[in-house]
Amino acid sequence: MRTKRRLSLVVAAGSAVLAAACATPHTGGVSAASSVPTASVQSTLAGGSGRSEVTFDPCRDLPAAVVSEAGYDPQSRDTQQKPFNSDDGETFLLCGFLSDLYSIVIDSGNRTVAEQKAQASGKELTQVSINGRQGLIIHDPGDTYACTLAFSTSYGEIMLARTLRDPAEKAGMDPCGGLQDTAKIIASALPKGV
Repeated sequence: MRTKRRLSLVVAAGSAVLAAACATPHTGGVSAASSVPTASVQSTLAGGSGRSEVTFDPCRDLPAAVVSEAGYDPQSRDTQQKPFNSDDGETFLLCGFLSDLYSIVIDSGNRTVAEQKAQASGKELTQVSINGRQGLIIHDPGDTYACTLAFSTSYGEIMLARTLRDPAEKAGMDPCGGLQDTAKIIASALPKGV
């Protein structure tokens, strides 16, 4: 129970970051009775204002085997996160997972890596390549327990927001350590053309 509550707190924190970046949250979403967004919710999140439609939903489209390969428990999949759709057409589809050491929120959105970079003032930025895709590690130097990595897609980006859990934090682990490897596993699961 504590594990699910902690994931909910981590995902809520990730959602708060996205809410700050978005003008208004989408009022639709995933009900407690549904494990994935419905087609009607998906179609309402079809970008807008010249932005691309987000075509990869990490909760619906990420296979359990890939989640396991990335080091997370597929059974911890948090499917009750509400998609965000801002007034200017930015769309974000979220899904959270847990491992013994980390909590992660995977955000599939139509904001670009360049836009993330422009909005990351005061943060340490490291350009990386994720399976041939442009990527960016974003880390607040004062934050010893969280790290973000964004990489490009055909419609925008996939962003991984990872937080250390108690055992990893107590051990003094680097929140960015190994995040590129996780991103490469996630990127390998994207359909061709994404």
